Amino acid sequence: MVNLYEPAGTIDLIPDVPDADELVNIGFQTQTGYFLYDAQTIEFSLMEDLTQYGTTGELVLMDGAYTLVVYGDANGDIATQLFEDDLSEPGEGDMSLTVSHFASSAGQVDLLDDGSPVVSDLDYGATVGPLSVPATEYAFGLDVDDDGTADLEYESQDLSSLSGESVHAYAYDYDGYTFLFISYPEVNSSLRLAPLGFLPTFNQSGTSSDPQSIPDAGYPLDGAASSIFVPDTCRVADVAVDVDIEHGSRGDLVVVLAAPDGQQITLWNGVGGDADDLIGSFDTD
Repeated sequence: MVNLYEPAGTIDLIPDVPDADELVNIGFQTQTGYFLYDAQTIEFSLMEDLTQYGTTGELVLMDGAYTLVVYGDANGDIATQLFEDDLSEPGEGDMSLTVSHFASSAGQVDLLDDGSPVVSDLDYGATVGPLSVPATEYAFGLDVDDDGTADLEYESQDLSSLSGESVHAYAYDYDGYTFLFISYPEVNSSLRLAPLGFLPTFNQSGTSSDPQSIPDAGYPLDGAASSIFVPDTCRVADVAVDVDIEHGSRGDLVVVLAAPDGQQITLWNGVGGDADDLIGSFDTD
């Protein structure tokens, strides 16, 4: 199993067949090894703790090796797809590559290697392969606007050790970006490739410097400056600012949030008349 469903922290696969193995606590962006099941028709419930996200529907398992992929569909709902893994040996120096597109935000894509097409015009939900390709170093990229150049680039990977192996590459959504998950099912190994320049979104907070006295405004406008230090580099999705200003007339106050690059957003601009103090939270949207 490969778990590419971002909304769930972990996924449990609960089979409807008595005494069949359950797969539990499969984390996001991870995979399991193979589990032994009889050739049969089987259905799994997709669970996280006591929450059921859905089921796989009936899966027909024959003799062979299979990978079940759990991902988010175009509506953000949980979806699954079952693949029968190609375990035949490719030619000497080659690997067997299958590519699946589960990144609903990306539309049709081309998978490139150092600018040269590996797979072209791959629609969302589609799979291509297995393809016999050289087991060598790859500098993957994704072209999402069909102009022949990579819009997303990924760190180069030396795959020469995978000569004779089966490799499955999945494009999927994470944190607003398109990632690649490269799976080597026969050896139960994988790697996650983030696009170059990716910065994760997470909550950061900071507190301003010591309280400042607010001088009377002259011309040009002077005032008190108070800095907020944010220690980690991250992608800014939203900013919320809490202010607590003691003043006898909030209508005299102008409050501006200034970014390190010089961008400014006015949070409060001289409203409120003669009411005392300005205390509240401001969103920058």
